[in-house]
Amino acid sequence: MLAVAWPAVAHYTLDAPVVEGENLVYAGIKPPAQTKGRQTLRMALPAEHA
Repeated sequence: MLAVAWPAVAHYTLDAPVVEGENLVYAGIKPPAQTKGRQTLRMALPAEHA
């Protein structure tokens, strides 16, 4: 229902509900960012250059 106004919500995962007064409150967990397979390379410098 909320995804119409906020499309990112369609990808959220709901956490366990928490009781606040008479209401159940669900936390939305965002999915991790994806890099489409791109790998980052890290190069180590010799000790004298560090």
